[in-house]
Order: sequence, then structure tokens, then C-alpha cells
Amino acid sequence: MRKRIFLLLINFSLLVHAQVNNGHNLRGKVLDAERNEPVPYATIQISKDSVPINFVAGTISADNGEFHIKTTLEERCYLWISYVGKKTLRRMVKLNSSSAVNVGNLLLADDVNVLADVTITGVKPLVRVDADKLIYDVSNDQEAKISQALDVVQKLPFAVVDDGSIQINGASPTLFINGRQLKLSGTDIYKKLKGLKADNIDRIEIISSAKTKYDGSVGGPIMNVVLKKKEVGYSLGTDVSADLTGSSEVGADVTLSTKQFSISGHYSFMNGEGYKVREERSLENYTSTEKRFFNQNRRMHTELDLTNMAYLELAYEVDSMNSFSAYLDYYGARNNAMSQQSNVMLSVVGEQVFSYQNREKNKSDWGNLHVGADYQHLFNTKSKILCSYLYLRSPDKRQDTFVLENMVNYQDSNYFDRVNAVNNEHAFQFDYSNNISSNQTLEAGLKYLYRDNGSDQENYYALNDENWRLHKLNSASQYEHILAVYSEYGYEKDSWQMVLGLRGERTFFRLKYGSPNDVVRNYYTLLPSLSLSYKLKNSNNLTLGYNSSLIRPGIGYLNPTVYRLDQGNILFGNDRLEAEVTHNLLLQFSKFAGNNQYAFSAGYSFCGNPIQSYSGVNKEGVYYTTYVNAGYLRAALVSFYMKLPLASFARLVLNASGSYSALRSSEEANDGVAGNISSNLFINLPCNFSLSVAGLFKLPDITLQGKSFNFYSCKMRLSKSFLDDNLAVSLNLDNVFWDYKKYKLREENKFYRRKTDLHCRAMNIGLSLSYSFGKSASTKSVHKGIEEETVKGARMEGGN
Repeated sequence: MRKRIFLLLINFSLLVHAQVNNGHNLRGKVLDAERNEPVPYATIQISKDSVPINFVAGTISADNGEFHIKTTLEERCYLWISYVGKKTLRRMVKLNSSSAVNVGNLLLADDVNVLADVTITGVKPLVRVDADKLIYDVSNDQEAKISQALDVVQKLPFAVVDDGSIQINGASPTLFINGRQLKLSGTDIYKKLKGLKADNIDRIEIISSAKTKYDGSVGGPIMNVVLKKKEVGYSLGTDVSADLTGSSEVGADVTLSTKQFSISGHYSFMNGEGYKVREERSLENYTSTEKRFFNQNRRMHTELDLTNMAYLELAYEVDSMNSFSAYLDYYGARNNAMSQQSNVMLSVVGEQVFSYQNREKNKSDWGNLHVGADYQHLFNTKSKILCSYLYLRSPDKRQDTFVLENMVNYQDSNYFDRVNAVNNEHAFQFDYSNNISSNQTLEAGLKYLYRDNGSDQENYYALNDENWRLHKLNSASQYEHILAVYSEYGYEKDSWQMVLGLRGERTFFRLKYGSPNDVVRNYYTLLPSLSLSYKLKNSNNLTLGYNSSLIRPGIGYLNPTVYRLDQGNILFGNDRLEAEVTHNLLLQFSKFAGNNQYAFSAGYSFCGNPIQSYSGVNKEGVYYTTYVNAGYLRAALVSFYMKLPLASFARLVLNASGSYSALRSSEEANDGVAGNISSNLFINLPCNFSLSVAGLFKLPDITLQGKSFNFYSCKMRLSKSFLDDNLAVSLNLDNVFWDYKKYKLREENKFYRRKTDLHCRAMNIGLSLSYSFGKSASTKSVHKGIEEETVKGARMEGGN
């Protein structure tokens, strides 16, 4: 009996010893210390001693930075993590009785000396996929040195750029700079990126389906432009451009940094005078036989079109655990335009009822000023808090003068309108994030926003150009309080990544505009989000996302005061508008490794009360525009991206999208197909010249009552750099195949039919110069601050 027990104990000890000798499985994740992003293909080795000799095992990290490695060493071992251009990291790991050891996140810092002395010839993918976003690595794009940010945007998957706007996945993006939202839209985003040098950008992140850490109003695509972070030193840069229309641009950049303090600034000035448009409008009123057709022909040209943009950021690193940053972003635009217009009203049989001509002067000043500060504290390597404050001021001024001439059977006074609107916002935000484990993260936050918006409108009438008499004064104000809380949980397992979030927003606002009773709203909204990502073989990625967004109508959409665009067109708001909630689903497949790269996405959006513009004709035959909550909106979208190498010196980038939309209100319904296709050809020519050719065709978007304008363009750019890439020269050829381009807009329902044709100057030739010098410099910025709420109607609709 004792012998059996003895043999059993020996066998058990041998079994335990065998299990111990099976070794330990070490797992972890390699991250970039500056960007906190995965480092793929890093070398991981194990040694017994604290010097890098006699390695006993080795492996490389995967695309997501994770690695698994096995060792038979006991008690302890040393991990060595290395990567080209990074400082080698050594980590001592204690080995216990457990066979599985998680070493957590390993951060690799840049090796300044290596980067300065070694030329890296390997090619790093420009596009990579994270759980909830696409990342375009601008810092590794060799053409960025001779490009503007707008040129880089044309290379992004699912992005389409025309002469004044940007679309991603068929929708206008929300622009962020270093994680901070800028309250810009449409042409203003276009100009902002046009004035930003691509060489100052580190990467551009495209978030197709926004998470709950962003404000509820940010539901569509997000474009986050992250500026470069360099080393201690300074840099200066300037750029100049001009074209045949008389437009010009001047810009300057400066960065100065020490080990703890840094300052960076950018200024850009644009002068776009010389723009000319000829407009033909035809309105047929089905409800009247006497005033059936109203035809308008208008010629307009800009006398002044100025844009000023400035950005300033200060950063101070108190110690390794505390940092502070403050920033200012300014965007201001001014436009003065002159026009002459002829107007004729005809009966149903074609007889002239009345006619007149008018001269018009328009002056517009608008923009915004962001001033903010961020404080960040790191508790340890796993958790941190961020406290932020943002002040936003958005003035919007407009003056319109109308002088009537050659009136036949028509009587009206000359008039002068002045509108002065100002939006003020204060936002306070607190964010907390914690890496619970190597594969789990938790984020939570709280935000309070106070908005104070006001608008004053003055109407003057006169029988001639002088002696203007005040006819009417209208004022409106809107006060809004928003309290929001959010929480997000992230989880990674093997090839799976998941982000689950929930955001709640309480909104209270009051609108005053002269009515005996104020308009008051008080409501609470829950906004969930979900993102699932699976990494397939051969660097293929599959992503499924869902989110919901909340759009609140602003004072421009709510104020029912009538604004006179001209004698035949008026605009007014609707104080009965409710906030709209939209639900978005997105499925995306991508492959960004290798020479042939492609991506495909399919989305579906639905909304029960979308805010839509609504037009009609009143009893006087005047065309009016207001806003309504339509019955519903259903939209399906497919997008395709492809990058093909045509030869060793040429490549082609294609972006295409198509959509089907259906809208319905209590009185009207409309549906149809829209889409666009853009192509960008890039050619490397002898003597280090580069040529890019971009073409775009866009079908009209579907609206509740018709279709918007179509669009088409063709642009070419020839570039070359000199003086060790410090000087870049570019020749731009825009729309050289057309002197003028024609765009069409069509609306029709049971009450009226309206046609608008625009003839715009197309051909343009320009030259741009860019020069930079200095030693490397860095900006220690906190890359996440307050995301700004978006409201519809922030600017006066119908402006230039």
C-alpha cells in the first residue's frame, strides 16, 4: 500500500513538473507611445538575462499590435520589443505558477537619433482600419509635402470633393481638428481644408458611424484632422497662390516647442473676388390663371469675397501625469455681391401682367470663434480624466439693398434689409477613460451646454436711393440648456472588436420673437450606439455599426419672421418644429493591404420626423420657403472605393456611391435615386514632377419636393518640389474644357412647378507656392476636447 502511494506521489510530481516545463504563454499589445495606436510587425524577443543576448524565443506583433509568445524559462524572463524608428523597450516579467501571463500594453517611443540618421525604405500602408474608424496616414504620404489638406481628402475612401463641398458616404461630414469639433458646414469646411497644408497633418480619421462620446447631433460621418507632433525645436512655413479670376491666398505656419511648453499657429487669408453667375428661374403657379408664369433672369458678380482663418494652440506639460492646453480657432468670411435682375409675370395665355427690373447689393459677414482649454490628468498607465471648457461665438450679419427700375403695371418701394444674428455658447465637459484590462476599456463623460442665440432684423423702405425710412423692427432670441451623460464599453477578443455605448441628453429651450406666448420645449432623448469589427484573413476587415443622432432646429429654422430675399422670394421659419431623431445602420468591408485596395459599404437610415425645407406660392404669386417636420425619411446607400496601380509610376483612385431616398409628409411625397462617381489619377513623371487628374460627376439629391442641383468638374494639378522638399510649386488647371458650366434644379408638386438654371464660370488656371524651413517642432496637444453641438438654422438660409 505504501509502495502504491509512493509511486502515485512520484507520478503526480512528474506530471506537475511536466506541466511546469510546458512553459508560460505570454500575451500583450504593442502601442505607439505618442498616438496610443497599435504597432504592427514589431519584433518581440525573450532572453534569460537583462542584456539583449541569447534570445530563446521570438515573434512579431499582429496588425492590431497584439502578440503571443511562449517560453519555458522559470521565475522570470526579459521581453525585448523593437521596431524601426522606435526605441527598444525592455520589460522584466515575473513568471508564477500560472501558464498564461498578460503583460498588458507596451508603449514604444520614437527614436529621434535613428529617425534622423536612417532612411527607411519600407512601405507602410496609408489606410488602416480600427474598430470604429478608417485612418489615413498623411505623414507617410510622400505627396503631402506638395499638397493642401483638400488634395489629401480626395484620396480618402468614400470621399467626394467638388468645387465647394465635401461628402463622405454620401453625406456632409462634421469637421474636427485634433479631436475638437469646429462649427463649420458646406463651403466653410471646404475653405478651411483648402487653407491647411497637408504637410502639417499627421493623419485623418474617418468615423462613419459616430459613437456616443460625441454629441447627439453628430450622427453622420466625422472627419478628424490630427495635426503633426514633432520634436523640440521650431518650424516656419508660408504659402502663396493666385489664379486668373483674381483670387489669391496667403498662409503662414509657425511652431515653437521646448520639452514642456509648445506653441503653434496658423493663419490663412483668401481673396476670391471675380465670381460670376447667371441665373434663370421660371415659376408656374398651377393655382392661378391670371398670374401663371413668373420668369426671372439674374446676373451676379462678387465685388469682395474674403476669408480669414487662424488657429493658435498653447500646451504645457506640468509633469508626466498632468498637462494643460488652450486653443483659439477663428473663421471669418465676408462677401459683397452685385446683381441685376429682370422680372416678368405672365397670364396662362402668355399675356404680360407686369414687369420690372431691380438692382441688388448684398453684404454678408459670418464666421465663428472657438476659445477653449483642456486639462488632462493621468492616474496611471490605465486611466485618465479630461476637463474641458469651450466658448463659441458665431456672428452672422447681412445687408440687402433693392432698387426698382422700369416698372410696368407694378408698384413697390425700394427697400433695405439688415439682419444681425449672434450665437453664443458655453460648454463644460468632463471625460473619464480606463483601460480595465489589456482587452477592455471603459469611457464615461458628462457635459453641460448653455446656448444664447439672438437675431435682429430691420426693414427700411424708400421711393428712391436716399431717405430710407424704418418700416419694421423684429427681434428673436433663443435660450437653450443641454445636459448630457454618456458611457462606452470596448472589448477585444482575438480578431473581434466591439464598442457599445449609450448617451442621454436633456434639452430645455425657450424661443421669444414677439408672440404673446413663448415657445418652450423640454424633452429627454436616449441615443445608443454599437460597433462590431472582425478582422478576416489577408488584412480584410468587416465592420457593422449602428448609431442614432439628434438634430435640434436652431433660431434660423424656428423664427417665423418673414425675410425678403427679393420681390418674388421670401423665407420664414416654423416655431412648431420638433427635433429630429435619425437611426443609422452601416455595414463595411475593406482590404487596404497590398497593391489592389478596395472597400465597400452599405447603409440604411430612417427618421420619423425629418426637418425638411418646404416651398409654395402664396396668393400674390410670391414663392416662399419654410421648414416642416416631414412624415418620414427612408434612405439606402451603397459606396465603393478602389485603388488600382496602373503602372509603376501611376495609380487610380475611384470613389462611387448611389442612394435611394423616400420622403413623405402629410401633403406630399417624393422618392428617387441619387449618386456620384469621382476618379483621381496620380502619375509620377520624370525629374520628380507629379501630375494628378480628378474628375467628378454628381446626380441631383432627392428632396421632399424635387431634386437639387447636379454637378460635374475636371481638375488637373502639376507639382514639383525644390530645395530638399522645402519649396513646392504647383500649377492648377480647373475645368479647362468648359468656359461656363450649367447646373439645373427642378421642383414640382400639385401647386406649382419651378425650374432654376445656373450658368457659372468654370475655366480657371492658378499657381501656388509653398516654402517651409526650421528644425523639427512639436505641439503637445490634448487630442480630445469638447465636441460642439450642431443645430439646423445656425446661419440665415438663402445667403451667398
